[in-house]
Amino acid sequence: MYKYSIIANDIKEKIKNEIYKVNNKLPDEITLSKDYSCSRMTIKRAIDILVNEGFITKSRGAGTFIRPQQKMDENKNYFSNLPSIFGFYNTFKDYNYRTEIKTFEVIQSSNEISNKLQLKPNEFIYYIERVRYINEIPIIFETSYLPIEKIPGLTKEALENSLYNFIEKELNIKIFNADKFVRAILPTKKDFEYLKATNTTPILEVEHIIYSNKNIPLEFAIVHYHSSYYELHFITKKE
Repeated sequence: MYKYSIIANDIKEKIKNEIYKVNNKLPDEITLSKDYSCSRMTIKRAIDILVNEGFITKSRGAGTFIRPQQKMDENKNYFSNLPSIFGFYNTFKDYNYRTEIKTFEVIQSSNEISNKLQLKPNEFIYYIERVRYINEIPIIFETSYLPIEKIPGLTKEALENSLYNFIEKELNIKIFNADKFVRAILPTKKDFEYLKATNTTPILEVEHIIYSNKNIPLEFAIVHYHSSYYELHFITKKE
């Protein structure tokens, strides 16, 4: 794990344990860099993670403050996450979760997938279908396409745990950002089968392309969320 990720996790724990209290200022970057024996750039990256995950907010000219944590209404049967957090494992690791691999094979990329992943036509790619369960409820069905040349040695075990952790820890490729498109659709055949959707179940579809820090596409995926159990939590800021 990168040092800025370790620092971000440590600050999150301090926020959760109220060492850093809601609406108070976070120590400045110089102080934090001394506390953690690191550069200010490392602290800046850690702070960016915390901003994206909604733990802190930066106000120009005023400083960096601890945000109130908006908890999900416990009376609702929803699971929730911020779109800025990468991966099912990182989002739901504190829950009773599991992943079921439905398809894991090598195919030739179509023109559409080649364009998404910036590949030559008919290059070989991984084709993956996974169902994600929380508390034994099928919440997510995802279809992923990954270039073999850029993601070598991918295993079923990695897919059952965390694909993104495999990419970062085993392949030493830094995941940087993603293009995401969110839309509501009617359930597909596979949603009926894998998510136990009905004719009246809206499906939340998120299409994304994940990029490395060198702007290389690593994954194109279409992810279907069962709307009866799942919601997206967005944080917006007025500039």
